[in-house]
Amino acid sequence: MHMAQQRDLIAAMSQPQASQSSEARRLARAQSRGLTLRAAAVGLVCVVLVSFVTIWAEQVIKRITIGILTFPPVAFGVFVFVVIANRVVRWRRPRWALRPGELLVVYVMMLLSAWTSSRGAPVRLIPLLSSLNYYADPSNKWQATFFSYVPHQLVPWDTGGDPRQPVILALYEGLHYGEPIPWLPWIMPLAHWLVVVVLMFGAFICLATLLRSQWADNERLSFPLAQLPIEMLRAESGEPFYRNRLLYIGAAIPTVIHLVNLAHNVDPDLPQITLMWNLHPLLFKGPPLNQMTSFRAHLPLAAVGFFFLLPTELLFSFWFFYLFLAKGHEAILLTLGQTLGRPSHADTSLYLASAEAGGFFVLSGYLLLLAKPVFSAAIKGLRRLRSQRGRLPGAQEMMPYPLALLGLIATIIASAVWLTTTGLSFWLALMEVVVYVLVIALVMTRATAEGGLLMTEIIFTPLDIYGMFGQRRLLGASNLTAMVFATVPFAGDMRGLTLQGMMDSQKIADSIGLRRRSLHAALWVGILASLVSGFAILLWLNYRQGAMALSGQYSWLSGVFLEEHAAFLSGDERINPMASVCFFLGAAFTVFLAFMRRQFWWWPLHPLGFVMVGSWSLVVYWFAIFLAWLLKTVIVHYGGLSGYTRARPFFLGLIFGEMSIAVVLTLVDAIWHIPAPYIPFD
Repeated sequence: MHMAQQRDLIAAMSQPQASQSSEARRLARAQSRGLTLRAAAVGLVCVVLVSFVTIWAEQVIKRITIGILTFPPVAFGVFVFVVIANRVVRWRRPRWALRPGELLVVYVMMLLSAWTSSRGAPVRLIPLLSSLNYYADPSNKWQATFFSYVPHQLVPWDTGGDPRQPVILALYEGLHYGEPIPWLPWIMPLAHWLVVVVLMFGAFICLATLLRSQWADNERLSFPLAQLPIEMLRAESGEPFYRNRLLYIGAAIPTVIHLVNLAHNVDPDLPQITLMWNLHPLLFKGPPLNQMTSFRAHLPLAAVGFFFLLPTELLFSFWFFYLFLAKGHEAILLTLGQTLGRPSHADTSLYLASAEAGGFFVLSGYLLLLAKPVFSAAIKGLRRLRSQRGRLPGAQEMMPYPLALLGLIATIIASAVWLTTTGLSFWLALMEVVVYVLVIALVMTRATAEGGLLMTEIIFTPLDIYGMFGQRRLLGASNLTAMVFATVPFAGDMRGLTLQGMMDSQKIADSIGLRRRSLHAALWVGILASLVSGFAILLWLNYRQGAMALSGQYSWLSGVFLEEHAAFLSGDERINPMASVCFFLGAAFTVFLAFMRRQFWWWPLHPLGFVMVGSWSLVVYWFAIFLAWLLKTVIVHYGGLSGYTRARPFFLGLIFGEMSIAVVLTLVDAIWHIPAPYIPFD
């Protein structure tokens, strides 16, 4: 063969490979870009849809809380329909179909919409900015106690006027037919509040950037709430997730159960499958044990699926601490003739809540200490930032580490400065923000990333920490009024915490090869769209139907803090010196648990199980945790790791089925007014 012919043959043979290599690189680049124009357009439509469905379901229907969880059923259910529609589009027009990275952008935007519309800024701020004026009356003396200390720019009503002003009265009792919605009084107060909401969101993005490598790469946390979306997005690239028969068997079980219960709601003569048992009246019939706190067994099958993905020692710690510490110490105290002294913000005794608060501070410090290499790299990178030489550390993250550290510090300080406009002293404002961001939110996020908890609920507030060591009434009326406005939108209810969603989203992005910078941009687009749609839909619904006919949020959350702070100002504050003692005992016990876990591989108790023991999360999910622990222990004992791997699709199916049917039942209720059956999510 001549040399020229050989060269031609070699060129002919290598051309397809070069072409394939070029095509592979092109596809890889396309895959890494998630925030495209079409992904943003689909995401914005889904944001509005999820916002409307969530608000309608939780405010009007009120039978299924489809947005409240850290894995919100409404976001996942709509995502399932998006994936199905995308497959139909790919079959007909392959170039029009969304790639996995684009689908992730849509999913992340829907997550933010669900949390924002369920327990985010709209659902917290609108009641907060209105309830004081509506519920003030001569019996509670709120007008004399609070009105003069409320900055006029923060609320849509005249702080120098009387209770039940027209703009608030119409919000609670509804407008007459044909009356226009008074949007104008709300624009400036909400714009003012959006500043601090965006600052807090920015602080979470910076913190998520700094924590990602430590949690995902070094500690290799399981991120159980991210596992099902990861499998679904990988399946869009050809992996055989949907070919496993156990997935469909698992999905069928909750679907059939809830359809049976739906049929019971249509015809009460048909059987019903119970999924929640109130154990309190069965086990604690007479005094003194009938004074114990809630004791129920919930069976959300999706929760069993999530918890099956966790290590057995962590599962054991959750249910062991709940049964033997939370319930056990209550029984001992009451038997000895002591009172529980229940705090306003936890379903446990004052003593255990105080001990858990101490544990929170220790655990948050420990988590930040573990991330010390990242913080050190960020500080060293500040010098490069000033000299503008060299690549910044963390360049592959959502933002470089030096910028993330500067952003975290700046947003915390700026948030504290903003809170001073509510009348709060700067040192109190700074304490509020630091405890909220770096203690409560950090540990709650760890509880989802490592512990898979489907709900993050408060055990204490920053002001509770102050109250363990000093009299809150001495802070004065201005500070105590401002603390209501500073606490309710943020630390007053931790459900809807976006930080944990950011950590899960980064895990999913890494699993499908999406650039983290694209995720960063998607988070900002998603939260801004979610806030606008959430405020608009909720205000429209309130003025058209009247808040009094909707969810109890308008009389509950703000009212708890207003009544509590009014009592402080009137001198009705009992300081229990044991609270501060329990705080330090809880801190010491957490140190002990962390030490034992680090030194001895066989140690079965996890510090996360202790610090979450008094939260509403374990009140609701302890039984599902116990069941998942029992099933996983048996499967691993007899089947080994391969047994766990084979069973995993079945438990993912439980999640898939229950989350999907929850959305279907909500739509059936909304459209045909067939009462949705109870799903024990909270």
